Amino acid sequence: MSDFRQRISGSRRTCLIALVGIAAILAAFVTTHPVFSYPDFIQDAVEPAQMSQRETGVPASVTIAQAITESSWGDKHIGEAYNYFGIKAFEMADGTIYVGPVAEGWVLANTTETINGKEEQIQARFRDYANMADSFTDHGYFLWENELYHPAFQYETEPREFARLIAAAGYATDPEYGDTLLSILEKYDLFQYDVPGEPPPGEDVPGIVVDDKDAGFEHGGTPKYWYELGVGYKRHSCWTNVTPSNEDDWARWTPLLSEPGIYEVSVYVPPLKATTKHAHYLVQHAGTENPVELSQIDHLKEWVSLGQYAFAAQGDEYIRLSDLTGEPIKSATIAFDAVRLVRVGEAPPQFDAALAGSPDIVIAYVGQTAEIRIEVRNTGLQTWRTDQVVLTSVKQPLNANETQALPAQTLPSSTVTWNIDIHAPDKPGVFKSEWRLKQADETFGPTLSAYLVVLPEGNSELEEKIRRKIEEWRQAGEQKIEELIKEIIKLIEREVQSFIEKLIEDLLRRLCGASALVLLGVLLFWWQRR
Repeated sequence: MSDFRQRISGSRRTCLIALVGIAAILAAFVTTHPVFSYPDFIQDAVEPAQMSQRETGVPASVTIAQAITESSWGDKHIGEAYNYFGIKAFEMADGTIYVGPVAEGWVLANTTETINGKEEQIQARFRDYANMADSFTDHGYFLWENELYHPAFQYETEPREFARLIAAAGYATDPEYGDTLLSILEKYDLFQYDVPGEPPPGEDVPGIVVDDKDAGFEHGGTPKYWYELGVGYKRHSCWTNVTPSNEDDWARWTPLLSEPGIYEVSVYVPPLKATTKHAHYLVQHAGTENPVELSQIDHLKEWVSLGQYAFAAQGDEYIRLSDLTGEPIKSATIAFDAVRLVRVGEAPPQFDAALAGSPDIVIAYVGQTAEIRIEVRNTGLQTWRTDQVVLTSVKQPLNANETQALPAQTLPSSTVTWNIDIHAPDKPGVFKSEWRLKQADETFGPTLSAYLVVLPEGNSELEEKIRRKIEEWRQAGEQKIEELIKEIIKLIEREVQSFIEKLIEDLLRRLCGASALVLLGVLLFWWQRR
């Protein structure tokens, strides 16, 4: 009997020891080894937190402390959503779910909220991230996106005060949240991970930059509709809501250029509040305007080129943007950050020109009046004014006035057309009319040409042949015009030759003897003289 009892007691002791061992292992796993363990979680969190600090200004220590608190050392990051801060997704007025600039989407999850002093279980939408780094970056954006937390950013170098202020602003419903953050900051000495003296992003870029905090930036409209963010170039940008039809808020960047030239113009699109698809930039340069439409939401955190433009460096050139996008009101937001100009080439002359398209070719019959067209593009830096610029004849004015007034003021990159009345000579052929532009007694630009094709009167078949030749030439890509003119001259010569030969043959049939020979000699002499 005693033997049996002893065996039972031994078995119990063995079981108890085993159970205690298992319990100890489970307890150790639950309390010290969630998804990450200290200090593993902190080490994994340091780099994403520092990346966020460099971009948004949120101290890395505060980011790590919040991640520890919100996710229980990484154990509760909302399933596979990698959401370490409990950042929610919100339904917008139009029914869409806003997930911020980084998250891939959202998930529905249970959460505990303190409501009227009591803890309650509710379901809420939470942002879904691809990885830990995206969650940490979006945490910084989230704080800047909400004006409640803006006061904290006055203390980017004082993490204790930063943590206290975001807690006071209501980041969590737990009234002890601020004390919890401060305790974690101190206990684990998270201050050592803050990035000291790091410059904001975007300071080391080439070219001439005008930021929204620089003297060359100005904005107007209704002050209460202007908002600021701490993200973007040099960690700052402005934004407002779009409007569908009437401009209210606007901004203008005026670069200080030391020399004229061809400049590439780029704009920086910040990561927040740049949701418009129809931002209408206006580049004012060298007396002319070029509108450029840009979808900001497709270029977040990027420098985007608006193109290359000639700038005269005379102080009256700028880039402009307003809230007028044509989109429904409050359906999107438009951001204003930095503009950059990089000189990529020499400036064109103050006054220069180029023939727009191919030279004009006009067909007329002998003795008729006609009209030639000289279409010219202003390729210089200066505007052509009607009291300064004229078109002057160089050769073959064809009874036209040798000086033609400028029809209208012509901005750089714009075109102007002269329609000039002429009189066809009394013999067939091709006549080239040449012109030059003049400003203050100085000619500029290339020789500008137009061609008059003069045909024998009533020769419609020849006219049709020549028109077909001209059309074939244009469809072939407008090759050298000299070759076309040679072909036209040959057609006219063959036609005239054929006409003379037929005339002589007819006369010879009607006449005979010496009188025919005399007439033939007269005709040959006349033909040679022409």
